[in-house]
Amino acid sequence: VDCKKTVSYVCVTPPEKRLQDAQDNYNKQVDKYNNLQTESTKLAKAIQETRVDLDRKHNIYQNHYQDYDTKLRVWSIAHNNESRLLSQGRLGQQQLTWNNSAKALAEAKAAHQRAQAASNNATATLKAAHDAKDRAKEAVERNASAHGA
Repeated sequence: VDCKKTVSYVCVTPPEKRLQDAQDNYNKQVDKYNNLQTESTKLAKAIQETRVDLDRKHNIYQNHYQDYDTKLRVWSIAHNNESRLLSQGRLGQQQLTWNNSAKALAEAKAAHQRAQAASNNATATLKAAHDAKDRAKEAVERNASAHGA
């Protein structure tokens, strides 16, 4: 499509030109003011929403903190309870006594096994000596009967 273009010129006097420029500038400033007002309204709404969210999160934080503080106090009281500390000391002493008793028992068992092994060895040696004595007596009796007969 071929369109005709026309250019028109409007001649204005310098005061009219200044008036036209002032109107254009005024309109630009009014548009800028309206845009700033709109942006200010949006920001005020965003700030209000953010404050509400912050208050909600602050309340959640405070509830969690109070719960934590309560539990920490309960733990601290329980942990530092005198009867618990005494019981823990007694338990430690009982464990130490049991460990010492178990060690003494193990040492006594080992000593008993060594003594039993030594006794078995001595019994075997004694039996061997009795057997040797009996054989020696028999040998002496055979010799005596061989010489005496």
